[in-house]
Amino acid sequence: METQNKENRFKTPEEEHEHIEKLVREKLAEHPERDHGEVVDEALREHIEYSIHDEHMGPIQERAKEDKTVELLVHDAMKSGILETARRVRATGNPWLFREFYIALHERYVDELRAKNFLKAA
Repeated sequence: METQNKENRFKTPEEEHEHIEKLVREKLAEHPERDHGEVVDEALREHIEYSIHDEHMGPIQERAKEDKTVELLVHDAMKSGILETARRVRATGNPWLFREFYIALHERYVDELRAKNFLKAA
């Protein structure tokens, strides 16, 4: 199980964030003309092994969670670890929740990287 091995590879959330920033940096070095938001999206998708077409999550359920839940999950991911939080969200079997978590995580990550002047503003 590769995701489990990745989770164990990072001793701290900061180490995990550094790894993602390295992925983004490498992708931008290869194609500096690419949209930075798209590059972050690609790096995050690779990191958490997420595809919009994840079939293993079952049928889409009714929206059962509030947006506040998604905000809390993103906060937890940024502070405690992205892979571990993604694993927990996946385990709910709620593809809506995972999709919304991913979208909010991507937006937050782009904002964080821009605040650090890692990415240029849009």
